[in-house]
Amino acid sequence: MRQHTIGESDGFTLLEILIVLVLVGIFTTLAVVQHSTSDATLIAQTEILKSHLRYAQARSIDSDVHWGIYYHYNGADPTDSYYLLFNGGNLTNIRQLPGETRDRVNLGEMAIKLGASIGPNPPTPRTFQIAFDGWGRPASPQLDPSGPGSYTFKLTKIGHTAQQFVVTQNTGYID
Repeated sequence: MRQHTIGESDGFTLLEILIVLVLVGIFTTLAVVQHSTSDATLIAQTEILKSHLRYAQARSIDSDVHWGIYYHYNGADPTDSYYLLFNGGNLTNIRQLPGETRDRVNLGEMAIKLGASIGPNPPTPRTFQIAFDGWGRPASPQLDPSGPGSYTFKLTKIGHTAQQFVVTQNTGYID
């Protein structure tokens, strides 16, 4: 059995306690900053857009008619940026999206921008459309004038972490 002498202790020193408190404070700050840069609205809208794309894809496969999503970006008035569902490869055949009360989803009202591109190009907000064929494969002449590739979609909101997903060209897989 060990004998304790005066001035000897098995506890923590004040310096060790301060170091631990500083480290806990740093990790807490990092967690709060990372959490605050992800917006629940942005994350939810990304998932909603993915489900709307899957809906258009499923309708194309079921009906053997092209269904797609058209995105309108108004650079002069970003609050007037929206996407909608169309069929028959024709933008005059607008259909209501499931779960929506209007025929369009106004991303601009939520201060969200949608960018899309193919291949290595970074997604930028602009007007485009993507439709699916009877096999569920995506096609978009605005995004892909030169040939096959995967489509990258990116939703952004100032001050928040961007959300991104890919629609694979030859399979139509939406990750």
